Amino acid sequence: SERWRFFNPLPTAITKHTTFCFRFFLKSKEEKSQTRNMSMNVVVHNAMLDGLVKAGEYEAAFAHFKEMEGNGCLLDVFSYSIIIHGFGNSGKASDALDMYKKMKKSGLRPNLVTFNTLIHVLGKAGMIFEVHEIVEEMTSLGYQPDVITYTSLLPVVGKDSKSFRLATKCRFDHVL
Repeated sequence: SERWRFFNPLPTAITKHTTFCFRFFLKSKEEKSQTRNMSMNVVVHNAMLDGLVKAGEYEAAFAHFKEMEGNGCLLDVFSYSIIIHGFGNSGKASDALDMYKKMKKSGLRPNLVTFNTLIHVLGKAGMIFEVHEIVEEMTSLGYQPDVITYTSLLPVVGKDSKSFRLATKCRFDHVL
């Protein structure tokens, strides 16, 4: 429709950027020359992680994340959120939860994107108890559920009555 025409270039631009980062990553991995001498900050690393996850190259993303840790790169909440998303996409919900715990142990505070990603991953895997814990933690830290939170909760709501009560006690007025 006409109103969505404005947004059509956005995914294309993001895809081109992600593809560029992914190709750069592969090229520098193959050559093993310039990457070692470049001072890449966490933003560049996160772009590469995101590109790898979006391209379905989960093992390469996990390897790059470990390399970032090993090289002393200061990981941020975005680094962890991307990897949590990658674990979720590759069907490794338990690993996603472990990565979340590792992030918290490192002293980083999760953001709403982290929580929404984790709720989606755990809900899809049927880890209902863990979803409840994450939602409780999210609200205790002062984060209000948004449309993405509610959408991620939908598959979980039908699985037990506690999930239904959890979803119905959340306020919808700030979302609409």
